[in-house]
Amino acid sequence: MTVWALFVIFAFGPCEALIPLLMAPAWGEHWLWVLGVVGVFGSLTVGTMLGAVAVGFVGLSVVGARGWDRYANVLAGAAIAASGLAIQALGI
Repeated sequence: MTVWALFVIFAFGPCEALIPLLMAPAWGEHWLWVLGVVGVFGSLTVGTMLGAVAVGFVGLSVVGARGWDRYANVLAGAAIAASGLAIQALGI
């Protein structure tokens, strides 16, 4: 369930507004340009996510947060709930 929750968060995140803006100029040139834009955008997005997770993982291992790993699902759910509440409260 956590994997699907993270997929939904990243699939419907704020980056999707960039996709039409990046693809419209490429569409006017050639369909290979669109594939290039999709490839670069997708690989940079996934690379950024992997980098952020790696930095967080290394940071937590340096701090010594080994006892907190059993609460990882609860903390992830709390972060998602807090994001949803902030969106509702701020009217974003």
